[in-house]
Amino acid sequence: MSKELNPAVRALADDLKPIIVLDETTGVAEATGAEDVFAKHLPEGITLDTVKSVQDSLLTYAAAHTLANGEVQRDAMVKNKDLASGSLSTKIGYSKIESSYHRKKSGTAMGKPWEKFGVSNTDVTLGVGRKGSDLKAVVNYLSEDAASVFAN
Repeated sequence: MSKELNPAVRALADDLKPIIVLDETTGVAEATGAEDVFAKHLPEGITLDTVKSVQDSLLTYAAAHTLANGEVQRDAMVKNKDLASGSLSTKIGYSKIESSYHRKKSGTAMGKPWEKFGVSNTDVTLGVGRKGSDLKAVVNYLSEDAASVFAN
């Protein structure tokens, strides 16, 4: 393989594999106990409760981000009748929060027309700006591994 994987990623994956139950007909897998495996590999002094608290704070921030953006965009749209949508993007740690606000959206669902005003959408992306990418290395590793297994 072209690049060595991070040993921490390998160790965590090796602990995850035994708890993965795969339906070989559908390809759908389940990993009961994944939280316990994750917690086992946390840095010293960090607990699963700490992780949950941080995630909870980030999700509260994302809701506030969406609310603030929606109200600011609404006020701008009241002043500018041609403004149809607006967006806001912020970065918190290694997370990026992006929200959009649309004056109006409409369409057809199940054969019936619909119309909504003040439509907001928010995405939270993890790992933004983090140095190095274990995920990219794993994806490349799996691609090379698959080529060695499945190609001719």
